[in-house]
Amino acid sequence: MKNNLLKHFDDETLLALLQDHDDVNAFEEIYLRYLPMLYNKANEKLRNHFMAQEAIQDLFISFWQNYPKIQLQTNLRNYLFGIVKNQIINQFRKQLLQEKLLLQEIDSTNCTEETLAYETLNNDYQHALSKLPEKCREVFLLSRMGHTNKEIAGKLQIAEKTVEQHITKALRLLRLHLKDYALLAVLGFYTIS
Repeated sequence: MKNNLLKHFDDETLLALLQDHDDVNAFEEIYLRYLPMLYNKANEKLRNHFMAQEAIQDLFISFWQNYPKIQLQTNLRNYLFGIVKNQIINQFRKQLLQEKLLLQEIDSTNCTEETLAYETLNNDYQHALSKLPEKCREVFLLSRMGHTNKEIAGKLQIAEKTVEQHITKALRLLRLHLKDYALLAVLGFYTIS
């Protein structure tokens, strides 16, 4: 049947031609008849040309694959607008899923970078500690565990002034060894607590 003649047929007749005779021209007429309205509805809701196109493409693919089984409860127009509504919802879900996956990837990347930076800093810190003289390292570590200078002096049986000197020396050497990290901390790239 010629397409010009099909323009005068109602939706139910076109669907019957499609279902009973696999009339591709009937499908084409339904497509041409509803494409602008369905696209405008999808674009209005999605506010994205490409997502609206994808929704309409999925709608008509689904319609083509299922036309032999379609049993209309109301009319073809309502049926197609019901499908476009579902396609719009699917597009929103797809977009939310993509955004969620992107955020997880960004979080994972940031976490990996932070972990790597922390491990590098910690390794350099441990290396710098190992270069300290033994007594100096021991005093410094005890001070970082929360012991007072007086407690350290009593425990190691040295003068409090000596404890202060060891801590000062340790800090100076560590600062020297970790000077690059100190600069980054000042610039805000690392926060060392």
